[in-house]
Amino acid sequence: MTDERQKLIVKLATTAGELMMRSGSEVYRVEQTVTRICQACGVPNAECFATPTGIFVSVDGGSTSNQIVTSLKRISSSAIDLKRISELHTFSRDFTNTTLGLGAAGERLENIAAKPNTYRFPIRLLGAVLVGLFICPYFGADLKGMCFAGLASAVGYTVSLGCQRLQLARFVQILISCAFCTLTALLFLKLFPGEYVRSVIVGAVTVFMPGVALVNSARDILSGDMITGMARATDGVITALAIAGGSATIMSVWQSFEPTFSMSPTVYPWPLFFVFGACLTLGFSLIFHAPVRKLAFVSVIGGTGMLVFILISQLTGNSALATFIGASCIATLAEVASRAGREVTTIYIIPGIIPLVPGVMIFESMSALLTSGVSAAADKATEALICASCIALALVLTASVARLTVATLNRLKTPNPS
Repeated sequence: MTDERQKLIVKLATTAGELMMRSGSEVYRVEQTVTRICQACGVPNAECFATPTGIFVSVDGGSTSNQIVTSLKRISSSAIDLKRISELHTFSRDFTNTTLGLGAAGERLENIAAKPNTYRFPIRLLGAVLVGLFICPYFGADLKGMCFAGLASAVGYTVSLGCQRLQLARFVQILISCAFCTLTALLFLKLFPGEYVRSVIVGAVTVFMPGVALVNSARDILSGDMITGMARATDGVITALAIAGGSATIMSVWQSFEPTFSMSPTVYPWPLFFVFGACLTLGFSLIFHAPVRKLAFVSVIGGTGMLVFILISQLTGNSALATFIGASCIATLAEVASRAGREVTTIYIIPGIIPLVPGVMIFESMSALLTSGVSAAADKATEALICASCIALALVLTASVARLTVATLNRLKTPNPS
């Protein structure tokens, strides 16, 4: 193998890994994909190390005449794009299973990178409305409160896109956006008074909750990727601090801040929570550019998981157990759907699992830190950490069982040489 070919292989693999990281893919999946691409090109020794801010790829042709080629790519920003993750998964499968050349593969990656967003702004704005609208029933708000939260969520999401255009720091973007969310919700509640201020405000800022970062951080730590896990955990805490800072500032000025917060999910009949969960999952799917053909499946999976969570929570009163069982249900359905549709599990898990993530608890802990002190914040933060760990554990165990089951079935299908 010539050194020039090695360089082309490294460039191709690095580009694929970079696109996956920028699209919000899991670190372990990025490293597996990069390694698989290199091995498909005949490179016996390939190593990849990925973090949220960079990707390192090194290959060795295996002979004394080959040099070790190393590539480093800085990743300055990322945003979840499930459609792009799906296309990159298909590319990886096609490249490793067919005779697709390096030149054609490079052009295909360029085409994937150049594609516009799956959903235009109005559709994503609808997603933000759905998130704010259908998260409120879990906190006891009525139809009027749901509508206020949906409209406030839309205002905050629009402001966040404007802040992105101004290229403001991410912390500042979220802080300003959540301040506008809170202000809009309070204005609505001033015009149409209600006894659910906290529920409406939490519903309005849910679209910014660091759900993916928290779950992925716990998942990475459980998988042994300590650096990546700590980096994502830090990102989640900073995001929650920005959300709480923007909301608490406006609420303090408005002089309507209430330190207590209660969940009252029994306001609605339990079968309705399947509908609420499905619509909530659909909202996140639109924001994260899930493939159009998978929207119905993703919504059903998310609705089922939320229904299971509510039932277990009402039966046992244990939020950690309910979170674990609900996450296990979502992960199992995602594994089945991905195997049946030859699709990556990420596009099912991310939108479906986010409603279960204890983002509200993190928000409450940061609000308490800003208003009530460290001790009050520690209780909420501990509870949030336990729930996030339960979700991560459910995802890891389900994926492990799925891989073991598939490997066992493949072994049984393989004829015995004897």
